[in-house]
Amino acid sequence: MRQTTIGITMVALAAAALGCSTSTVTRPASAVAGGVSGVGSAVAGGAVGPAGLVAVLHPVSSAGAVDSSVSLGKVSFKQGTGGQLNVLAQVAGITSIAGQEAMQVADGQGVFYPHGLHVHSGGSCAATTQDGKVVPAGAAGPHYDPAATNSHKGPQGAGHAGDLPNIRILNDGTGIMEATTSRFTLGELVGKTVILHANADNYTDTPTNGGSGARIACGVIEPAR
Repeated sequence: MRQTTIGITMVALAAAALGCSTSTVTRPASAVAGGVSGVGSAVAGGAVGPAGLVAVLHPVSSAGAVDSSVSLGKVSFKQGTGGQLNVLAQVAGITSIAGQEAMQVADGQGVFYPHGLHVHSGGSCAATTQDGKVVPAGAAGPHYDPAATNSHKGPQGAGHAGDLPNIRILNDGTGIMEATTSRFTLGELVGKTVILHANADNYTDTPTNGGSGARIACGVIEPAR
């Protein structure tokens, strides 16, 4: 199912629940969960090759620890046509769906749990402290907002450029999201971060950041190898 929006066209697939062929977008679970391990350091510059950029997502605990030995999948950014970037997020092993409101797939063949997914302006997944409390992945900073809109409007709005479509997580902890966007370039993204949140994003400023909640996975955006 495809939805054309302002500045971003998306296909957000809950793969197995759609009841249609997904051979062009699905990957084996081993490929989703594999890839480069370790959070890595932010890349300060350098040319971006034809393979584009990738952020390997690692679990972030409520205490702020990042388990760099575990990959929950990755988010890839590649140059498309007409100045567009193609974004592909593939995850597996997501366990934080308990308590979330399940949504029905349009064809009635299953349910999924939407989770917020954003590009953040910081270059690290480390924890920070605020008012004496640990902020998991706090070093990832706020949503990427180069125009300084200070507003969270989602992928269709004129707010944060880093607002991506929700990714739909199935009961088995897997999910895929594809999007095409013109809101940023590959050069802008190098060394920034991608955050997967515990809750759905309602694409408004109420509550803060659309209510997407805790940062449960984080990855630094680096040149794909």
